[in-house]
Amino acid sequence: MRPLLVAVVGLVLLVTGVAVMVTANGPADFGWLAYTPLEDDGAYSSQIVLLSPRRLLLGAVVGGLGLAVLAGIAGFHAGRRTRP
Repeated sequence: MRPLLVAVVGLVLLVTGVAVMVTANGPADFGWLAYTPLEDDGAYSSQIVLLSPRRLLLGAVVGGLGLAVLAGIAGFHAGRRTRP
């Protein structure tokens, strides 16, 4: 029962880390995309999207910890198998 609980914790850490990394830029606009005419503010204007490096790092660390826990559980189960 304990290895299953540790595996669930590892999976939760992995999903949380991925969610933090995805939302590091703030809320994303998902939905219908269509052509919108350009405004007359200049032909070569662009916007730079800045990601939060701290949130990306936090998500990477939490996700990596989750992967390490899952790899440890997989190794534990592979080592426990009895060979004939």
